[in-house]
Amino acid sequence: MSDIAIAIFYTVFFHPNRQAVSKDFIVSLMKGYIKKQPITKADFMTLDLFFRLRMIILYVALKRSTQKTDPFTEKYNSIYLDLIHHNQPFLDLDLDKLYDEIIQK
Repeated sequence: MSDIAIAIFYTVFFHPNRQAVSKDFIVSLMKGYIKKQPITKADFMTLDLFFRLRMIILYVALKRSTQKTDPFTEKYNSIYLDLIHHNQPFLDLDLDKLYDEIIQK
């Protein structure tokens, strides 16, 4: 699930409307993925945790290796730092409902 979360994270990372594009992308990605590797609902529900982990890992990496005034770091912090501090999700999706949509034949 970590690998899947990373693929989703970086696909919608700086998209101006990541909420709108993420649902369709996740459904398409997962419909193809589960043809080769089934995923339980419980596993799918961990996506939010892996998105959060990715936000924190990237924050730490940027903090250690860039200047605060680096344009990428400034943009990242302006979008994601508040989400980390306030324990808000990377994507505001109903994963339970989304899983049901993905597994529908």
